[in-house]
Order: sequence, then structure tokens, then C-alpha cells
Amino acid sequence: MEHADLSASDLLGTNLEGANLTNANITQARLKQANLRSANLTKAYGSRVNFEEADLTGAILIKVELSRANFARAILTNADMSKSDLGRVVLTEAQLQGVNLRKAIIARADFASAKLTGTDMTDAYTLLTRFAGADLSATVGLTQGQLDDACGDDTTVLPAGLQEPATWPCPTGE
Repeated sequence: MEHADLSASDLLGTNLEGANLTNANITQARLKQANLRSANLTKAYGSRVNFEEADLTGAILIKVELSRANFARAILTNADMSKSDLGRVVLTEAQLQGVNLRKAIIARADFASAKLTGTDMTDAYTLLTRFAGADLSATVGLTQGQLDDACGDDTTVLPAGLQEPATWPCPTGE
């Protein structure tokens, strides 16, 4: 399925385990509750893709461009999302344990109540990224500068040595 055009496809609950979706167009595809375990989505692209409650355990999402995608309650454990453009994605209550977000653009993404143990955020771009209710204490590579650009609240748990920025919480409507 390399280079496939799956735009606007309804793939609700589809089993795509191990599928090769490299360079696929998945604009507005409905992949809610799909099994994408170990799937290769390298350089896949699209906006407003619905991955809600999908299982992307061990998936490869290197250099994807998925603006405004919905990963709410998705399982992304040990996925590789390095160097990806994930602007304004929804990751609320997602399981992101061990995810590689090195050099990813996660500006304005919503990580509310996400599970981020072992997630690598080295050099990730975090402008107005929302971490309300997220436990960041066991993330890797997160810096004070990244937190200063992001948003959180009094329920955000920070890694040792980092402090809540004076700009928190985010202004409403951002």
C-alpha cells in the first residue's frame, strides 16, 4: 500500500498490522479503532486523520505530516514519530510510553492526561503544546526552554529539575 491514496477512506476497526503505508495520503481517513501495530507510515501525510482509539504499538511514523490528526485514547507505545510534523494533533489520554518524538514538531498539540513514561522529546518543537494533566516526570530530553514555550497547569507533573513557567496555564482561545 506504499504511495496509496486513502484520503477520506472509512477504515474503522480495520486490521492493518504490519502494513506498509509509506508515503500514503491519509487525509481525513477514518482509522478509528484500527490495528496499525508495527505498521510503517514513514512520510505518510494528511490532515484531520482520525486515529482515535487506534493501536499503533511499535508503528513507524518517521517524518509524517499529520496536522490536526486525532490520536485521542490511541495506543502509540514504542512508536517512532521522530522528525514528524504533528502540529495541532490531539493526543488526549493517549498511551505514549517509550515514543520517539525527537525533533518532532508538536506545536499546539494537546497531550492532556497522556501517558508519557520514557517518551523522548529531545529537540521537539513545543510552542503552545498543551500538557495539562500530563505526567512528564519520566520523559527524556525535555528542557526548561521547551516547557517555557508550552502550556500546562497545576496537574502537570514535571521532570526533576524543571520548573513550572510563569506563563502557565495557557491563555484560553490559543
